[in-house]
Amino acid sequence: LARAARALQAQNAERIEAAKELLKIRAHEQMATALARIRDLDCECRDQWATWFKQGFQFEIRGLQMANDKLVEFIQVKYAQVATELKRDLRIFAASNAFVFALLLVCATWRSSAAVHLLLPAVLLTTASLICGWCYVFEQNWLLTIVYSDYLGWTYALYLGLVFALLLDIIANRARVVTEVLNWLLNAVGSAVSVGPC
Repeated sequence: LARAARALQAQNAERIEAAKELLKIRAHEQMATALARIRDLDCECRDQWATWFKQGFQFEIRGLQMANDKLVEFIQVKYAQVATELKRDLRIFAASNAFVFALLLVCATWRSSAAVHLLLPAVLLTTASLICGWCYVFEQNWLLTIVYSDYLGWTYALYLGLVFALLLDIIANRARVVTEVLNWLLNAVGSAVSVGPC
């Protein structure tokens, strides 16, 4: 059995070598025939190759055109999203300021005896509006803001919530918390003046 297997293995090896040689000879013959045909100016194969190349380029052009169309659509959708988010951010910023300034005006007219107490929220509000307005327009990296959708609006509204709480303290609590904060600030700078509730 071992000898028969070795003999069969040797025969298979010879057949493989013969097939390789035949493949080489035939490959060279096929290549020579194909080259001779393509060099012939009257050969139909030249037209066929030209058609294949043209179809290949047309397919590639169609694919690129479809990709461009998708890219344009993507850019338009993203632009609309960014414009919507930016408008929302500006509206939050403007509405928050308008609301708190209006509330400050109401407090000043309603509680005229709280003029000193309204000084702290008025200073905080004006400072917040100026600093945040400057930072919002000139200091933030707009590219990163747009790319990461990291807008300032709600953070600013939370800060204004603190000012709103101080105004509510003046309106509803006779400025007891604001009085404590003002007295602490006056003591910190060494002033002998103290403020009482309104």
